[in-house]
Amino acid sequence: MPSHKHIQYIIFDLGAVVLNIDFSLTINAFKNIGIKDFDNIFTQARQDEFFDYFESGKLSPEQFRDKLRKLTDINLQDKAIDDAWNAMIIDFDKDNIDLLKKVKLNYFTCLLSNTNAIHEPVYNSLLLPYGINHISELFHKAYLSHKIGMRKPEERIFSYVINDSKLIPQKTLYIDDTDYYLPVAERFGINTLHFSKGMRLTDLFSKEGYLF
Repeated sequence: MPSHKHIQYIIFDLGAVVLNIDFSLTINAFKNIGIKDFDNIFTQARQDEFFDYFESGKLSPEQFRDKLRKLTDINLQDKAIDDAWNAMIIDFDKDNIDLLKKVKLNYFTCLLSNTNAIHEPVYNSLLLPYGINHISELFHKAYLSHKIGMRKPEERIFSYVINDSKLIPQKTLYIDDTDYYLPVAERFGINTLHFSKGMRLTDLFSKEGYLF
């Protein structure tokens, strides 16, 4: 990774980087309501196509629930689906919230997340105790896949972010926990950092919000 002196822009992933999540909680929650093979339908590495459509905003929450009922042949209530789907969302560390505010003062920061319309209000509600109404307030720009109609690792989403935020790729750092998204960003000349399991944002930034 280049010296912080060369970096002016930072793109952050959301889940497992800024927001604490655990996919196994959702897998287990769906198993508990009768979908025993949910881990075959959905994994972090390989999603069934309709999950991709949901994250790209091509399916509404109602269509997502209906397709899940059809796929599993189980007539689940909307709330049961939502609760199980949201089970993966844990919390935000106060340290991360405080740090991101400082990082925003030192760099142009973006959020780039594969997310969806059911998750968005839930993680935003977790920010209310910090006086924050929406995740976008922690960054200069927030790109949520279901809002912009594209998702990682599509090349066009990186092109869109670069052009919309007027980033200089060679002076940009992209931080994500999903390593196979990184080579796509690298093709645009963006510097990348794999946020591996056990890593914390405080490992990357000083208390003043500068990259080490």
